[in-house]
Amino acid sequence: MIHETAQIHPTAVVEEGVILGANVKVGAFSFIGTGVEIGEGTEVKTHVVIKGPTKIGVITRSTNSPLSVKSVRILNTRVSRPH
Repeated sequence: MIHETAQIHPTAVVEEGVILGANVKVGAFSFIGTGVEIGEGTEVKTHVVIKGPTKIGVITRSTNSPLSVKSVRILNTRVSRPH
């Protein structure tokens, strides 16, 4: 599911099964693989490869200690699960 406000550069590849939250930006020549979830407001810069299963972006913890990560920027980095 790709939120209607998500912005994907025309040269980026986003596979089926990816979840992009509100106001997510995916930069030029980036690759987002199946099983990836990117939370609201996250910006993936150019030439980034993210393979699933991976979750990046807004994190919310209920109960007494709310925790959030906002405005995440991923710069020319490969993020993947360990083998």
